[in-house]
Amino acid sequence: MSATTASDRGRVPTRALATAALVVALLAVGSGAWAFWSTSGSAGGAASSGAGSTVELTPATATADLLPGGTTSVRATATSGSGAVRIPSLKLGAAGITVDAAHRTACPASNFAFTPSSTGWDVAATGSTAITLPGALGLSASAPSGCQGAVATVALAVGS
Repeated sequence: MSATTASDRGRVPTRALATAALVVALLAVGSGAWAFWSTSGSAGGAASSGAGSTVELTPATATADLLPGGTTSVRATATSGSGAVRIPSLKLGAAGITVDAAHRTACPASNFAFTPSSTGWDVAATGSTAITLPGALGLSASAPSGCQGAVATVALAVGS
């Protein structure tokens, strides 16, 4: 048994600090996973990247309400069909931006704008990666009142 000195009193053991850090990290990952799985989306088109490997991108959806003249982040998921994939950038896909059926007439998609991102993401072989694009979806400052409550969906494509 070792003797305790006055300088040892009040110290937190290294093992206790490491355990506390691990618990905090697990809680952060768990809450991120919960947030990811509680969002909704639908299937999207596939794009090719790399030697024979493919990646499928879900359409991106806003992470918060969008006000005229403002922007919000959008969230999507990239899933690898075979080997590991590197997505160098994301751009607006061929289907563009669509507005939900209830708002489509009163709020044309032309009121929305998408900003491409060249952040770059890696998707593991047969894995999925959640992608958030900060400030990527904007609503025109002159958007009509018919855009209130509209849900815009952004088709994404792999850029070069």
